[in-house]
Amino acid sequence: MQKRGSRFSIHFRFLLLLTLLVEIVVSITFFKDSNILFTVYVVGISFAILFAVSNIRKVLNALKLPLIFVLIGFVTMLFSMIMGYATPSLKTIILSSAKLTALFLVIALGFQWISLREFRWVLKKLGLGKIGSLATVALAVMPVLMYLYSDAYIATLLKLGKNKVHKALKPIIIHAALLSRDYAQAIYLYGLPKTIQIDMKRFDVKELLLFLAISLIGLALQLLVP
Repeated sequence: MQKRGSRFSIHFRFLLLLTLLVEIVVSITFFKDSNILFTVYVVGISFAILFAVSNIRKVLNALKLPLIFVLIGFVTMLFSMIMGYATPSLKTIILSSAKLTALFLVIALGFQWISLREFRWVLKKLGLGKIGSLATVALAVMPVLMYLYSDAYIATLLKLGKNKVHKALKPIIIHAALLSRDYAQAIYLYGLPKTIQIDMKRFDVKELLLFLAISLIGLALQLLVP
């Protein structure tokens, strides 16, 4: 069964998702205490596309995990304030949680909008068949890694502050190594599934204009609006 929203070409979907993902990662990395309107914009675009290609139940499910951690963050901050411990500012907590939610939504959109078969087929056409097979395995485990990332990020932010969030990398690397071992054993025993041929729609002028509009508005909000 074909996904709603697949009327857009694979080129448009790939480029738009990659652009949104890069922009939100740059915002999290380099604009930690700003980009409020940009974050709202990314959340709004992701919501709109998710609603168009999926259904409201799946959209709400995509928000469950980040919202749980946002709630845990606020509760932890409240108890820390009551106990007299140093905590990040309320603005930092809200903005970091919003950006994390935006990141989750973009990734959820990727899994709803582009199938792993499409991703693997595109890489095969580029002469990267083996890399495509391995990449699809990596993408299949991405939701688990994002769960671990959000858990480690929020816990480190609340306990050590925003200047030491890099310490969240250690538990993520350990869990990633364990998952990689499990997947390597499964591939060794059962092999990888065969690549299936897919009909591809060409990138047209309307999609190009839509892509430029969405990406340039996001870039302008990121660089020009605090």
